[in-house]
Amino acid sequence: MISLLIGAFLIGGIIQIFISTRQTNLMEEELAKLQENGRFAMESLARDIRMTDYRDINCVGPIYAYPALNFPLAGVDNDPGSLPGTDSIQIRWIISPCPTGAFDANDGNVTYLITNDAAVSPRNLRRTGQDVITGVDNFQIQYGVDTDANGTPDYYGTAATVPAATMLQVVSIRINLLLRSEDNITSQPVPYAFMGTTFPSADRRIRREFFDDHSAS
Repeated sequence: MISLLIGAFLIGGIIQIFISTRQTNLMEEELAKLQENGRFAMESLARDIRMTDYRDINCVGPIYAYPALNFPLAGVDNDPGSLPGTDSIQIRWIISPCPTGAFDANDGNVTYLITNDAAVSPRNLRRTGQDVITGVDNFQIQYGVDTDANGTPDYYGTAATVPAATMLQVVSIRINLLLRSEDNITSQPVPYAFMGTTFPSADRRIRREFFDDHSAS
């Protein structure tokens, strides 16, 4: 009986160690995945934002009736196809020789948004029809406006607070991206921070915020 009791204690300890180790491994894997997805998304956004209004050196002056940085619906933050409450951004640049009117069909024109597909949860960050990453909870954009033409932003505003005409003065874009793990991996809900505010969590997923300022010139 004593041997059976000792054996039961040993087996219980081994099982506990196994469960703890497995939980730790799952946490490390999810954190690594979040880091990889966040870095990849930011690199993709930065690459396209740096192309904003790119043109041949001989193309001078305003050549379009609309700015190269835009939000698809003037005065609001949302593209019709994006998740309500999240932002979208349209970025344009010139590939063809200097045009005199609207963007040529061959010119660069990409839109980033968070998918609004109820069948897909968590949502995806999409770049013009192609998903960049999955597991996105929020996507917010602020535009840095240079009012005195010294090359640095004087203030940051959202698409709702920066008039469409003022988008021609945007020199920087501030991106805030909130990612979450695919599975519930914590023992209890963990609060998370986003854009300077701490929020309670309704599940047991882990969340990480990624943010950066990108030059738009």
